[in-house]
Amino acid sequence: MVDVVEVAYQAARRSPTTWTADVLTAMTPLLDRGRGVVAYDYDTTRPLAAWVSTPVGDPVLARGVVEAFADTPPAINDWVHRRAGPVTILSELLSAPISSQAALAPHGVAMATNDMFGMNASDPSGRGTFFCALSRSLIRCDDRRRRRWQELAAHVAAAGRLRGALTAPAAVLAPDGRVLHATAAAEASLPALARAARTVDRARVARDDDALASWRALVDGRWSLIDEVEHDGRRILLVHANPPGVLDPRRLTATERLVAGYAVMGHGNKLIAYDLGLSISAVAGHLRAVCRKLGVHNRVELVDRYLLLTRGAARPASDDDASGLVAVGAPVASPPPPPTGLTVAELAVAREAARGRSTAAIARARGVAERTVANQLAGVYRKLAIGSRSELARRLAGGPPR
Repeated sequence: MVDVVEVAYQAARRSPTTWTADVLTAMTPLLDRGRGVVAYDYDTTRPLAAWVSTPVGDPVLARGVVEAFADTPPAINDWVHRRAGPVTILSELLSAPISSQAALAPHGVAMATNDMFGMNASDPSGRGTFFCALSRSLIRCDDRRRRRWQELAAHVAAAGRLRGALTAPAAVLAPDGRVLHATAAAEASLPALARAARTVDRARVARDDDALASWRALVDGRWSLIDEVEHDGRRILLVHANPPGVLDPRRLTATERLVAGYAVMGHGNKLIAYDLGLSISAVAGHLRAVCRKLGVHNRVELVDRYLLLTRGAARPASDDDASGLVAVGAPVASPPPPPTGLTVAELAVAREAARGRSTAAIARARGVAERTVANQLAGVYRKLAIGSRSELARRLAGGPPR
């Protein structure tokens, strides 16, 4: 995966017009499930019919993917691209094979596929690049591999934003962290950039999946490091400003908007820290500030309020509204129904957990043992194919349609 990261950054610098195809070529050995791979850029700020660019990859498969997108219910397209997070396994999302969806089943037959693995390289702007592989059999992905795909998606998203936007670097560093050049804009971040340069160099030498975990996608939520070899063979790191885009729900700081935007996308605190190059404690602090400013008490309410503010109409609050915001109007689409497949008890426990209540508190309120609640939550995680309460909050704020 380190190889793919390097290709993504280098292609953004040297061949931005063929970037998607270049990254897909590098990623194909990792991504291919036996039925081919495709990739496309998308922009969810446009009308649905214009979201998807012409896919690259196998032309027959690309045409089939475009036709399937056109027939997919809009709520599922919305969920996959804006809410499902960096890793999508379609059978997990639907809790069933492709053949179970009336709109998708004919395409599954035509493409001889029954499942899809997708990596969504995106940020809260609603724009990104989707890489997908089709499979005849149902796909499984363990937690460790899922984390690595999430980390890879963070880097590919950062590289994608750099296409055509690179100007003179804000700083130039040696691999050991020595600052060779820096502009005033980068001065405050130089200590963090120097540490990041050393981390990138170690990851390049190790060249294994575990090395990717320490190579953050951004530094201080703003900077990308691009490896470069000069004519004399000397290796340097170029520092470019590369903040993610995000819709503005007002009165949040730039960093708070980014953290909230990634939380709405289903990223847990650890992944948000990786996305932005921040500490996990800093992410938690920003989320607390967001909740306070938006007048919400937990992640489920945060997702609901944030989506209303960014997809509906908003106006300034009255003086007696402590949140500073009042949203009017409605989201683009009605929230999908809660996830199916859970028992009544599991759904009740899941809702309490998503609101931030501890296992002990849930057990006391329900009059059962903590072990019972823990087992019920484990069942919820397994059935919904999630691994954290952050993902659980996202699902319960409006899960994928069935």
